[in-house]
Amino acid sequence: MRPAQRPHRIHANSRPSPRSRRRPAPRFAVAGLVAAAALALAGCAGTGSGGSEATPFPIPSVTASVPTITATPPAFTSTATPTAAPEPAPAPDPADPSTWTIGFDGIGPITLGTPLADIEAAVPPTDSCRPGVDSFFGSAVVASTDGADGESVGLVISQGVASGEGSSITPPTTAEGIGVGSTIDELLAAYPDAEPYQAVNSTVYRITDGATYIHFDDYGKGTVQIVEVTSSAVKPKEYCG
Repeated sequence: MRPAQRPHRIHANSRPSPRSRRRPAPRFAVAGLVAAAALALAGCAGTGSGGSEATPFPIPSVTASVPTITATPPAFTSTATPTAAPEPAPAPDPADPSTWTIGFDGIGPITLGTPLADIEAAVPPTDSCRPGVDSFFGSAVVASTDGADGESVGLVISQGVASGEGSSITPPTTAEGIGVGSTIDELLAAYPDAEPYQAVNSTVYRITDGATYIHFDDYGKGTVQIVEVTSSAVKPKEYCG
């Protein structure tokens, strides 16, 4: 048998052999390794599927500009139809009383305020019941002075004549077509504001412009028998009396 070996004693003050000593890694080398590892990790994080891609330089954004198209409606030129000017009333024919118009100024060429002598020069009278009163067309039209000066016309009359020269003429009318022979209904339709008042034997209707009156009297027959134009608000009782 081999003799028992004695345990090797290690003295406390004994030093390790040079081979057993290891030099620590230089600090710069360790720092370089750490930096390289960090870069590698950053590269992986940048290219991984879960991260955002790294943009090496900014990409300009492009905005498409859509032009605005404004439709311009076609211009229409309206041509207004010219309104025909009203034709002036024809001048009354002194020889034809149907062309005369009854108005607030008189009847045809026989107008209020005109000297009776001037009327006689334009329309020759056919009769006279007294001075200052002239009858025309067989008394179908009568002109009388107003009595103020005895010379100027103050009353003009259109009346129906039963026989003689005046019976065949067409009497003058107002602008609305009312004259001797018109019914009271026609009169009121043309002049709804005509004012009735009581005369001696009938109801008379009058219209006015504020200064002159036109009186319509039917003598109770239902149709107009006489039309009188005067400045008086009441028709005279008798022009020849």
